[in-house]
Order: sequence, then C-alpha cells, then structure tokens
Amino acid sequence: SVPRWLLAPTGLIDQPPSRRPPRGAFVVFGGDIFGRLLRAPLPVSAPVEVLVPRDLTVTVEPRPETHLAAWEDLVAHVVAPNPFYEPHTLLPALAHLPDAKDVEVVCVWAANPLPKQPAILVGLFPLLRERTYKGLPLSTLRMWRHLYAYQGTPLVRASHSSKTLDAFFDWLA
Repeated sequence: SVPRWLLAPTGLIDQPPSRRPPRGAFVVFGGDIFGRLLRAPLPVSAPVEVLVPRDLTVTVEPRPETHLAAWEDLVAHVVAPNPFYEPHTLLPALAHLPDAKDVEVVCVWAANPLPKQPAILVGLFPLLRERTYKGLPLSTLRMWRHLYAYQGTPLVRASHSSKTLDAFFDWLA
C-alpha cells in the first residue's frame, strides 16, 4: 500500500512524526508534463537520482534505434510514463505506419556528470510535421499520436524536467 503522504503533499499532517520523511526530501512525479507537476515528499527508503544539470543539446534523430540503451534508461526515470513512446512500441510504429514518414524524433541530451561517459538522454519528443494547418499553407509540428496511440505525453527525465522543456521550447522557437 502507498502511504497517503506520498499521494498528496497535504497528507503529511495526517502522519505521525515517526512515519514522516526527512525534511527537505522531495521528488517530482506524475501529472501533466506541461506545467502541473506534483511535488511530493520522498520516502526514506527510496533511491535518489542525483544529476547535475549542465548544458543541454537538442538533436533530431533520423534513426532513434541507435540510442536504445539511453532510451530505455530514460523510460525508467520519466516524470510521466507513456508506453506508446517506449522503444518496443514506437519503433514498430515508425517502421510500419503510413504517417510515420513525416515524424521527427527530437532528443534532448544532458552532459554526463561522470568524465568520459556518453551523454544522458533527458527528453524524447516524437513530432509530426504537417504541411498545412486548417487549409492554410502553414507548416506545423505537434506530438505524434497515431491511430493506435492513446497518449501523446513526451518522455522527460524527472531530474531534468524543467530544463528539458526549456531546451525543447527554445529549439522550437
């Protein structure tokens, strides 16, 4: 069973002092990735991923399957999970669905705090480029939700969520 204080920040009042987490321990989880992130106390026994955010790099990957290990690591540490953008579902969709030819997979990378280690994938955004918008010749980008995908939330690493979104929107501008 999940402690009530983990589900809602106001639940801390209901817990006896022996069951409360240490002061100042927080984790970001769940919710809508674009602004309504929920902050909740971190349980004492939960592992903490400590990454120092540095400069982020945004790339458009023509072959995202070449970064499979980094992608699976991202899936394990996302703010809001989306099974439709995980490698085992997105790669077949990109290979076999007709509208996938206009999809651009945008990846956001953070420098690894460990020396001589590969960059860390902190965001994955499958975008569909549309040539027209409401009959007008305006090119647009939107999150790709194909016929079999019911969710369009991008994969964003919890430890870098705000910086990842900042880098992504700067890239869009």
